[in-house]
This record gives sequence, C-alpha cells and structure tokens, in this order.
Amino acid sequence: MSLSIDHFFAWADANEPFDPLVHRRKDEDVFKADVEQSEGDFATLTVVVKNPRIGLLAPARRVWAWLSIADGETVTPLFYGRLVGLPTDINTEYVTMLFNARPEDFSSIKSLFAETLKVRPHYDPIWIDPSSLDDPDTVLEARSALWSINRVTHELGISDILVGEDGNEDFLESEVPFDSVSISLGQAPLRSVTIDAVVNWTQSHVGEIDMGDKVFESLTGQSLLNDWPKTGTSLGGGWVVARAAATDLNNVANAKTISASHTWQNQEKTHNHGDTMSRSLSYTVIDPAEVSSSVFLGTQWNLTKYQTGILDKDGDPPINRPAETSGDRIYVLKWAVGTSLVLTYDAKRPRQERARFTLATDVQPIVTLPGDAENEIIKISSVDVGLPLVDEVPLVDPARRSYFPTDRGLWSLEYLIVLARARLLSRSRTVEITFSCPFMRAINLSCRKNARLFDHRLPGHQALGKIISYRFGIDGTSGLAIGSVTIGCAIGYAGSVASSDGDPIYVADGYVDDYQVYTNKVVVLPASDVAYTVPVDSPNDDGLTFPLSKRQIVVREEVHGSVEDQENLIDLGITVHNRSLTGQRLRQLDANEIALSASLRDKTAEEILKGHEVWYDLELKPVNSGAFDNAYDIVVSDLKVPKMIDLEAAT
Repeated sequence: MSLSIDHFFAWADANEPFDPLVHRRKDEDVFKADVEQSEGDFATLTVVVKNPRIGLLAPARRVWAWLSIADGETVTPLFYGRLVGLPTDINTEYVTMLFNARPEDFSSIKSLFAETLKVRPHYDPIWIDPSSLDDPDTVLEARSALWSINRVTHELGISDILVGEDGNEDFLESEVPFDSVSISLGQAPLRSVTIDAVVNWTQSHVGEIDMGDKVFESLTGQSLLNDWPKTGTSLGGGWVVARAAATDLNNVANAKTISASHTWQNQEKTHNHGDTMSRSLSYTVIDPAEVSSSVFLGTQWNLTKYQTGILDKDGDPPINRPAETSGDRIYVLKWAVGTSLVLTYDAKRPRQERARFTLATDVQPIVTLPGDAENEIIKISSVDVGLPLVDEVPLVDPARRSYFPTDRGLWSLEYLIVLARARLLSRSRTVEITFSCPFMRAINLSCRKNARLFDHRLPGHQALGKIISYRFGIDGTSGLAIGSVTIGCAIGYAGSVASSDGDPIYVADGYVDDYQVYTNKVVVLPASDVAYTVPVDSPNDDGLTFPLSKRQIVVREEVHGSVEDQENLIDLGITVHNRSLTGQRLRQLDANEIALSASLRDKTAEEILKGHEVWYDLELKPVNSGAFDNAYDIVVSDLKVPKMIDLEAAT
C-alpha cells in the first residue's frame, strides 16, 4: 500500500541544500516513515522501504537523504539526515533504515558555537575543571537550556527548558483526540539549592619601603656603625634590607689626636709638710686643626689623683687637704651617625573566600513520597583566581584583599546563582502532558517551541509547556498520518523581582562619584526571575593593604638613649671617683643612683658606657602571615518560576 500523503525521498550528498525541483523525486518506495526528536538530541527518521536488494552502505552510494512532502506545487522539506546503520530485515520484502540529523561537522560547529556562550553570568572558567575547559557542554551547566539541532537545516543553537524561542503552538480541544491526552507527574520539584563555594588565591605583592634618613648623636657611634643592617640582610617576617648605609658624619673614627702635658709650680706656696705646691697634667685631645667650628666633637672631664696631707691635725675635727695633686683628662668624642634604610618585601599570603547562600523557590505542592529530597547542596571550589586562566587573571590584581566584592568576583557569584537557578528550573517542570495532533500541525513543531493545550479536564482547563519531544509519521498500512507531542509544565507561581540602587554609605547620594559605596544594592539577573544583594567589601585579615606604606607596617620605631644620658652617666662616674678619694660626701642620691654609682667606680669612660649605647629599635608587621579565611553570606531573592499549569485550579 502506498502512502496517502504526497511524499518524496531523495538520496543526497553531504551538505547538499534542499532544492524543491531537484529533490521532488522518489528514489525509494517508502512504505512507512516516522520522524522523532527529543530536546537536546538529534532528530531521527525511521523509514520502511521496499528492499532494493543492493548494498545500501556500499562506498560509492550516497548515504544522506531528504524527506519532503508536497501540498499542491509547494514542496516542504521535513528531514535531512544520514543513514547510520545497516538496514534490518534485509531478507524480507521491506527493510528498515534509520537516519540521524546530525551535521557532518557537528563537533567543530558545537565547539565554535559554545565559544559564543562563554559570557557573564552563565559561564565562568574559575569553577570549571581545567581539563574540561574545551568541553562545549560546560557552557550549559549554569543555563536552564539544552542543545537544539534543526532537523532540516541542521542549525545549531540552545533552547531554554521553559521558554520556547520560536514561539507557541495552541491546540484546541477539538484538534486533539480525546483519548490521546495523558498527564503524569515526574520527579518531585526542588524547593531550594544551597551553594557553598570557595575561591582560593595567594595574595602577592613586591614593594619597597623607605624608612627615611636619620642622624643619631652618640658617644658610642661605633656600635651603630657596626650593627646597622647590611644590604641583603633578612629581617624576618618577609622583610629584606634592599639598601642601607651608616656613615660617620664627624669622621670620628679617623680623627687625628695630639698629646700634651702641663706642669705648674708655685714657689711662694708650700704644702703643710713644706714642699713646693705643684700640679702636673697630661692628656690626649683632637687636633684643633681637625675641628670644624660648626661641629662639637666631645666633652672633657678631669680625673684627679690625690695624696692626703694634714693641715691642722689638732683641729676638731682635723682638716684634711691634698698634699699633692696629679690627674688625667678624659676626652670623649661625640659621634654623628647618618643612616639610611630601604626595605623590600615579597608578600605571599594564602587566602580563601567563601560564598554561601540558599536559593529557594515557592512551587505548587504535589503528592510526593516520604523522603523525597527538596534541597540540593552544591559544594564547589575554584581554581587559583590569582593565576592566569584562559585569557585573563580573574583576580586582576593579586595584591587584593578580597575577591567576591569586586566586579569580577560578582561575575563568579552570579554564575553560582544561575547554576542554582538552572537546577531549580529543571526540576520545576514536574507535570508532563502527552497528546496526539494532526500531522500537518506536527510537522511545524520543534523543541524550540512551547505548546498550549486547551482541555476542560485539565486543572484550569489549560496547560502551557515546553515541547520535550514530538513525532509525526505516515503509515502505509493504516493510511494514517498523525503526530504527537509531549510538553513539560513548570508548577511555579510566576512573578518577578526588582532591583535597587542601595543606600550610600559616605554622604548623600550624588555628592561623590569616585568612592561612594552602597549597601543593600540589589542586582537582577538577566531572566528577571532572581536577584541578589551585592556584598560589601569586608576583608578578614591583618589590615595590610598593598602597596604598603610606612604607616601601615611600623609597629614600633624608637631611639633608646641619648648623648645627654651618656654624658650624665660619665659625669656621675667621675664624680664618684674624685670625691671618694677626698673623703667628701657624695650628694644625696636615690637608691637607683647609689647602686649605679657603685657600679661606675674606678671604671674608664668606655667601660662606663658599655651597655648604655644609643640604639635604634624597629618592629615591623610581618607580610607573609596567613592563611586568611573570610566568608560572605549572600542574600538572594526567591526564584520566580513560571506558572504553566495551575494544579490548584478546579477542573
């Protein structure tokens, strides 16, 4: 029996365009033909033809074919595909052949098209395994969409699982056979998706801090010269001396000295035992020719040695007087040490940021079995956002203290939200309805369309759904040509969300532009069914912001001791020495001074100053501390899901 619809079957070459004049022919005697397609997959054509008794897969034969129908003079192509398997029942009168509408260069076409979908917010490579970056299917992980391949043109695209890009087909109750309508409940809908996402990077920065030039005055300048940090010295905490210098500005170390002595006698006066009164003094001082009038080089003290004689032994008490005086003069030089210190740091601080939120949706209740999961938890970690990835460094500046509050970080956050959105929407399509329809209506269907069925038996008397699958066929046995379609209906409550510019922190809105910060700013994502509140930057760390400044890194910077303190200490030591030999009482001292004076007795100036140098004390914050961990609890709106069927309405 021949088919009742005027049809044509023409063998063709690969990528051969349809021509109604060329392909209006019957290369095979087709007894039965069925075209089917499910969303995300290639359309297939199953044909039953009279056995041609030849090798259909012979190398010289064409393996592509066009199926078309005629309506008067108009020829409409229905399918173009490739023979994909050996015909079955090859020993019978009729054989069955299967064709697939897969483009010949599908892999390359898919990869090229996938590149156009790598856009914000639906694609973010930081969340994708590096080994899968070239996998084109990753572009759909955060989209509520599937691949779509036109069964005639082989045009590749994607199609949303709820909203058909190519419009809507309405089916009246009178067009649909009464007994063909069936309704079923699929998997229970998700009520929420919880995201726990972590980004990692190593906060890094290299820089210099100039601690400034300083001049220290001291009687012990040599110790400053010896101990001042040297270039290349590690100070710990990530700090290294980049450049340093300490200079003897008064050139004390190379100062020339002269020695002198002085003797004095008074022939007219004698001591109590009759000898001539005399005094002798020897000393070494800086050569006056070396001393600039503008530079004070030191302080001198006289150190006296006495022999005791008695002037009036019968006095009450007896009066002691020196009988002979000799001594040395102590001359201590004053140093001026000029210093410079430039430090460098190479900070490498491990950081981690966590974004947490739960995206919920309010869908219509259905009868589900106990234990059906209503919440899905997704834990996900990023690659190192401070390293190059594809053609960018996601963090942009590896010295940053935070990631999610940046614009690039908001992109990553939006990806997580649409990832959760895709999971919720895919599970919201709980109701499936299948029904038959006229052949001529079915040939206009695709998985890029929605279909609405009007039927008084349905809740609310109608249902709108995305076409999940469809088929149409012609049967030579029955002479029938008919189609069928299955739609998936979401069971939400519909609605939309609104954006908000937020509240300015610093001053009234509009007063400043460059550094204004807003709280409670709400951003609506492209589908207008979900929104989130932008997180305010709040790093959890030691407060260092790169590039560093001296003010940030100095914990303590102090100079201990002074020339005045050193001079007073020597003066006290000389006083103790001289007065102790004459038997004079020391001036009234407190307990600390008494203990100190005892330790200074009979010591040279060098010995007195040992342990009492002028010194520089610097403490810095470490730059290689960490790891730092921070968490942002993101506020998201409820997801608005379309109401495609009202299960709460009366039938």
